[in-house]
Amino acid sequence: MNTVTKSPRAEININEITKTVHEAALCCYGIVGLSDKASITRIDNIIKKGTKEEAIFVTKRPNQNFIVDVYLVLAKDVKITEALVSAQDTIKCCLDKQFAKKCVSVNVFAESVSLK
Repeated sequence: MNTVTKSPRAEININEITKTVHEAALCCYGIVGLSDKASITRIDNIIKKGTKEEAIFVTKRPNQNFIVDVYLVLAKDVKITEALVSAQDTIKCCLDKQFAKKCVSVNVFAESVSLK
């Protein structure tokens, strides 16, 4: 008789998620960086959800899934929609590869535009 034992669920590590999101975002077209903590405190008063690491908010859901909100700083003279769509696709793809498609959605927001 062959019995199959299920391994216990691995807990999702938010630090790994934020590291993956940070690396993926900085590789994208038109992205200069992520918002700084000073502007995030202003946003945090509005949003009040998830876990904050710089400009990355991770909201855990039941059944080991999660949602990611990312606040980005865009380069000057780029198409905002093109840069955000590119960042969203790249981040979602990286998260799906690393976390076995546990990421439900990635929301990207242009917090500011770099003047340099």
